[in-house]
Amino acid sequence: MHRPIRPRLPHLSQRGWEIAAVLVLLAVALGIILTRHMPAQPQRCPHSDELVPSCGALLGIAAPTPNVASLVAVEKALRHRFALVYSFHDINDAVPSAYDRAIVASGATLHISIDARVYGEPAAVTWSAIAAGRYDDALTRDADGIASLHRRVFVTFDHEPDQPVKAVQGSPADFVAAWRHVHEVFARAGATDVVWVWVVTGWAGSARTALRMWPGNAYVDWISWEAYDNQGCVGATRKAPISFAQAVLPFDRWLHRHAAEVGMDLSKPVMISEAGTALSPGRPANPNWFPQMERVLRKHPRIKAITWWDHRGSAPGCDYTFTENPALARTAANVAGRPWFGD
Repeated sequence: MHRPIRPRLPHLSQRGWEIAAVLVLLAVALGIILTRHMPAQPQRCPHSDELVPSCGALLGIAAPTPNVASLVAVEKALRHRFALVYSFHDINDAVPSAYDRAIVASGATLHISIDARVYGEPAAVTWSAIAAGRYDDALTRDADGIASLHRRVFVTFDHEPDQPVKAVQGSPADFVAAWRHVHEVFARAGATDVVWVWVVTGWAGSARTALRMWPGNAYVDWISWEAYDNQGCVGATRKAPISFAQAVLPFDRWLHRHAAEVGMDLSKPVMISEAGTALSPGRPANPNWFPQMERVLRKHPRIKAITWWDHRGSAPGCDYTFTENPALARTAANVAGRPWFGD
């Protein structure tokens, strides 16, 4: 449902590209320096090989725009260095990007989603084409690039495949075949530091479709879905905001009733890969969205990571940029500093 908008690159001369490359490197270096000067989180909870913290939960961020300056601005506003950063790529992107490398260099854990599409083009990439190997060259480059980081990295193939609009990309069986093929391409390339995160929407209306898209226990390390309070979206019909518990727990309960149908191992750790509350003019922000999180996560310790969504959604009239709202930013900063989110 959500991803950062990626502008098309301008046409530059060779000299122009050389200057641009130098500026990018300087920006990355500056971002790392600024981030390094922020207070570091105590390393009190060792992580397993699958990046599962031994206590509490990893706290992540999807910054307003996918660049170092935006990430640093969010961290400075909240007085918190995030343990996890979400980064999106299309299937033809160069992975990792300079932004991805800066995230890793800063000490944070990187979560990459490789989407089955080419950003800026209307036509979707079909899952059957990926399963048939037509994108193996690009995927192998991605695997080599991620392996070059020499760090454990979360990787998702095509987040939110259960969205109704993605039906044009194929059937649930096509998605499963594509996921398994991508997994095998990475294995052949020697990308052994990848931790695989299966991300679906968690919407009630697409839960049955999502379940049919389970790739299998051998192909997934983390189970993930999303939690949104959309009542601040323009045109929302309900008056009362949705609590974090109302947003995150129904899909968890649904999985406990139905996961056995596909043999899903519910002992795997859970990540809430996107969590946001929408803002709109004339409506007050949801004051309990952030304060309730720690309480809910303590009661559900299978949830070992959560990523806050801090930019506009793909749906018109939905704005989740909580750092632009002083009241929400204050409550978010208070929650981010609590021991449960110390990595």
